[in-house]
Parts: sequence; C-alpha cells; structure tokens
Amino acid sequence: MRTIQVLPYDPRWATNFQEIAAVLKRQLWREVLAIEHFGGTSVPGLPAKPVLDIIVIIPNTDDSLKKIKQALGKMGYDHEGDLGIIGREAFKNRDKYAPYDMTGREWPAHYLYVCKNHTPVLVEYLAFRDYLRQNPRGVAEYGRLKMQAAELYPHDIDGYLAYKKESTEWITQKAESLKRNVQVYLDSLDKTDEI
Repeated sequence: MRTIQVLPYDPRWATNFQEIAAVLKRQLWREVLAIEHFGGTSVPGLPAKPVLDIIVIIPNTDDSLKKIKQALGKMGYDHEGDLGIIGREAFKNRDKYAPYDMTGREWPAHYLYVCKNHTPVLVEYLAFRDYLRQNPRGVAEYGRLKMQAAELYPHDIDGYLAYKKESTEWITQKAESLKRNVQVYLDSLDKTDEI
C-alpha cells in the first residue's frame, strides 16, 4: 500500500525540474513551445509530495500531439491518455532512467503531462501555481492543510484530496484573476513559434 508523504519544501525540486526540462527541450525542441513546472513542488516554501509535475506545452494541432507521443516514447515514456482530465495527456516513465539521455542517470520521481497551448486545464494549472507563488500566507495555510491531510489519510488518496478540496477550490477561485496573465504568456508562445 502506497503511503502519501508530504515533505517540507526542498529547493532541489526546482533544480531537478530544470535538469529534466533541459533534457526534454534538447530532444523535443521541434515539437515544444515551453516546459513548465507546476504543482506543489513548483511553489517555494510549499510542503508537497516529492514528485515533480511537469507540463510540456505543444502547438494546438493534432499533428503536434502525434509527434510528441512518438518522441516521448523514444525517451522512455508511455502515453496513458487523459486519465479523466480533458485537455491533458499523461505520460508515465517506464523506469527511473526516463527521460533517456544516454548518460544512464536516474531521475527523480516525476509526472509528465502534455497540453496543447491554451487548453483550459493548462491555464488553470499555471494560474493556481502563480497565485501561490505570489501569496506567502496562502502557501503557509495550504501547506499546513496538506501536511494534516497526509497525516490523517496516509494510505487514502481520495481522503487526502477530499480533506484539502475546500482549500484547493478557494485558491482556484483566487487564481481566476491571474488567468489573463497566463493567457498573455501563452499567446507569446504562439508568436515565438511563428518566428
């Protein structure tokens, strides 16, 4: 039985993301607009489950998704579909060496997702992250709740998520004001692709 573990923020999470993103960018540069770190490990000071959440942002075409699936397959990832979240495609690493970069390096635990640019779920993820990055009091409160949830429901992911649901919904509501900024950023990625 898997134990839900929430740890104090570790600055190595940001470094680990940068290193994985660099490998992905090097090998996927033709298919990718940007690679973003989101979720608990992306917010300085926020306790989190020690698993990185990474989004690969691609152009909004069916051809782009087909190409990225093939490329990620060669790098050690298997496509798992949207797992019930429309607009987000999940990829599972086959082993601890993915993304394969010919060094044999073991990478930290991470979840890899692909989103077409401008999908609502992408905007929501980035706005949620940005809101927390800008609000230390929100980070402290949300972090406390996450630690309590893991303590109360160490083997029950549904209980863990339900316990922090109200707080997550409140942050999502507060993050609504940042969605315009996220859209401007995503628009800039489209313009970069045209150059």
